[in-house]
Amino acid sequence: MANLRDTEGLYNTKTAWTWHPIAIAVGLGLIALGVFMLINPRATLSTVALILGVVLVLRAVVFLFSATKSLGAGNKSQATLGYIAGGVLAIVGLVLIISPDILLNALFAVAAIVFILDSLTNLLLLPRLWELNRPLAVAAGLANALVLAAAIMMLLNPELGWYSQNLGLGVGMTAWGATYAFYGIGAATMRSRGDA
Repeated sequence: MANLRDTEGLYNTKTAWTWHPIAIAVGLGLIALGVFMLINPRATLSTVALILGVVLVLRAVVFLFSATKSLGAGNKSQATLGYIAGGVLAIVGLVLIISPDILLNALFAVAAIVFILDSLTNLLLLPRLWELNRPLAVAAGLANALVLAAAIMMLLNPELGWYSQNLGLGVGMTAWGATYAFYGIGAATMRSRGDA
């Protein structure tokens, strides 16, 4: 009975994360936005707010889709958390897109907190990716470490100034996108092997 339960939990975890086309697309989008921030670190705050708003809305779409899949797989608690997280991210993202002045003072703190929460979620999924593809798991772990480092720098050192904060945001988004792409590729591999 314990084996069936373990298998069920593994299946539910995979189900919540394995819509690989969206993970890969979001990953590539985040990489593009991160590279833009690295190339243009002097971008205005309004541009940064708009980019962060788009990123949060994209992440909300992933959360909401994953929550719907979790609900379909019978995992109501995971679905509820996904709907709540997706809803909150969608609201904050839309506020940043529509009226960035409201959140400009807290912009980098919001970005850092989102990076940290998402990195912790990805760390929980890392052992599953390790079982599937160790080199991909190592790359995802390194990208995740970059996301955490950028988030901690943005959260703990706001006195570095906007130029450095934009660079931190660029590094964080690029690494965050790479993490998404790695998990999306891992999910695609699971599907092609028939594991998902």
